[in-house]
Amino acid sequence: KDAQDFRCVAWSSDGKWSAACQPAGETHLWRTEDWQHHRLETAARQLAISPDAKTLVLAQDQLVEVWNLGGERRFQLELPWEAAPRLREDDGHSAIATEILSSLPPMVNCLAISPDSRLLAIGGSENRLELRELQAGKLQATATTKAAPFSVDFHPEGTKLATGSYGSRGEIWSIGKNGDMEMMRTEPSGFAAAFSPDGKTLALSTRRISFVDVETGTRHDGGHTSMITSARFTADGKYVLTTSTDGPVRQWNPAPGKQVRPLKRPAGVSQVLAISADDGSVA
Repeated sequence: KDAQDFRCVAWSSDGKWSAACQPAGETHLWRTEDWQHHRLETAARQLAISPDAKTLVLAQDQLVEVWNLGGERRFQLELPWEAAPRLREDDGHSAIATEILSSLPPMVNCLAISPDSRLLAIGGSENRLELRELQAGKLQATATTKAAPFSVDFHPEGTKLATGSYGSRGEIWSIGKNGDMEMMRTEPSGFAAAFSPDGKTLALSTRRISFVDVETGTRHDGGHTSMITSARFTADGKYVLTTSTDGPVRQWNPAPGKQVRPLKRPAGVSQVLAISADDGSVA
């Protein structure tokens, strides 16, 4: 509703709530039927809304907070993470990524909630990937990724996780019945990662958008002019929308990996996006 700068946005699956966080540290929640506004008493760099449209998760540095969507805080977790280890360029990171990541304080870089709204995935410092129970925050499993995760997404069946990283490396993880994680395979590029609604395709992006067959690893690549910062499938799975550091929101056809068109948007650079469940609105 308001033309402001935001660094993370989300829609609830029922379309009734929208949430966003600002660079200045404010977090906002809107009830979309009348755009009633709630300003939450917490700062956030990342946020996620559960698929059952009941829970909002916020993260800032090492602090994770779990709220009811009505605006009531339930509990918070202080993650005992250490500073990221010193990285080497021969680990697959660029010189710039190595310099930036080695100087970062511990922080949460990405969040995702499982399709059954039972598990919370957290990625961030020290190449760490965690699974926690959403309702109580209990730690279920940890894994060490090849590079610090920038994005994370659950497979629609809840049996896999995909991560994109600051080292531009994509990873696919299997999730066991007990919540344990095991690396399935890595992909040569991946900053933003998103599964298609049918779970058959994984979108990975750096300076290009790649559509990977989850089972076979077959890829279709599309060109781009700058770093892609987020990628989201539409609910019907027909298209992927991307944002990038050069500003335009682009629409892609996953099958041939071809750009359909850039979308009209307000002036400025768009680096994050969320799509409503009915594909009618983009934030």
